Amino acid sequence: MLALAAYAAWPTWERKKISESLAQMLDAYRAYFGEVAVRYTQFAAGSSPSLEAARVAGRVARTNLEASAERFSVEPLTTASDMSSLAGMLASSHRFIHAAMSLEAGMSASAPNFSPEAFEQLAGDVSKTLLYCARLLRNGQPGTATLPDLRHDHQRLLEADAAFAGKHALLHSETDRITNSVNTLREQVERWSARFAA
Repeated sequence: MLALAAYAAWPTWERKKISESLAQMLDAYRAYFGEVAVRYTQFAAGSSPSLEAARVAGRVARTNLEASAERFSVEPLTTASDMSSLAGMLASSHRFIHAAMSLEAGMSASAPNFSPEAFEQLAGDVSKTLLYCARLLRNGQPGTATLPDLRHDHQRLLEADAAFAGKHALLHSETDRITNSVNTLREQVERWSARFAA
């Protein structure tokens, strides 16, 4: 009873902050992936100050979210279903960022044997979807924008690269992982935001 009374009286519990923490992490991940995508198409092996900064920002944002999730987990109205939903979004975002990091690691072995235009289309649409997710977490409204079809983008990339006879398997496998994880994340965010977005 005391816990529930305190919850009602306290205006800034983690329940009111967790969606913003998620949105900040997605913003940071989107910025990092954008840096990787630009350098990938330019075959710019090695790091850069902007890439390093984006990587660090992503780590900080995830650490902040994990701390927020820990506080959220002990609040009196947080349910097992809430934590399961949050864990699902963390898992999807983890798959996405690991795929992006794999692309970064593969830049040193890149060669001009894929379609930059098809890859740029997919990368741009991934960025749009992550931006949509962050805005939905903040506003709780899906808006009227038509979301891009990431699976179609990935299929176009495979078709455009067919002439290279699979010489860039890393790009194809990791963009497939990115497509799956971001599509899943979007669905998870839409369900979550209906309940928790400010």
